[in-house]
Amino acid sequence: MKKLFLKSVLALTVIVSMIPVSANANDSTQNDASNSFTIPCIKAEGKVSYETDANGVTKEITEISNTQEYAKAYNLDLPSPNAKIVHVRTVSPSEKTNLNNFNADEISTQGVGDYYLKNVQGPRRGCGIHPLRRTNLVYPGGKMIFTESVAASVTGTVTVDAQIVSAAVGFNVTQTYTVTDEQNDTIPSNYSRAEVTAYANLDIWQYDIYKKGLFWDSYEGYGSASKPIGVCFNIVYS
Repeated sequence: MKKLFLKSVLALTVIVSMIPVSANANDSTQNDASNSFTIPCIKAEGKVSYETDANGVTKEITEISNTQEYAKAYNLDLPSPNAKIVHVRTVSPSEKTNLNNFNADEISTQGVGDYYLKNVQGPRRGCGIHPLRRTNLVYPGGKMIFTESVAASVTGTVTVDAQIVSAAVGFNVTQTYTVTDEQNDTIPSNYSRAEVTAYANLDIWQYDIYKKGLFWDSYEGYGSASKPIGVCFNIVYS
């Protein structure tokens, strides 16, 4: 069973360093230029366990059982029939509370023709689908220290002023946030390689969009806002 050793790393630029477990732990690193992200429709199914470090940071570890479907959703390469995928993400305190629900009527300008938000729900946790960084390891493994700036994201059926969305969800949706994490991976003895891929770990809010009318308001659609709050990892063993 692999062990996770976590340490917060503060940096303003992208930092990826590999620290081999032994002299023969060769590795290569590839950076993906795209910082955009969406939420995959495939759920991480499988055996779940939790590990907490000395600083009280808890990580959820899922040994993926729907390997083929999950790999297709994340565009992961499975180099052998017995390849194994492990998904790792940090558990936030907000996940231990119920979803917050509130209306944003009072914070909008409320003029005729103006958009406003209702039924705002969040945050829920999601993992981005576009890779921020990929690293290849060989047995016995190594460590990835990862820090990168990732922009918040807003999507919706209609465009709503960013100030209105920011006020509703409680964070600046036009801002870039620094995410950082450390992943120490020990490759199981029955595998020889591991590909570690880092993604943005997101807090996600969802809401309905309305337009103020002269006599009544109209429902215009729905939207969501995502705030990068950390890093999640997919590990493919082969």
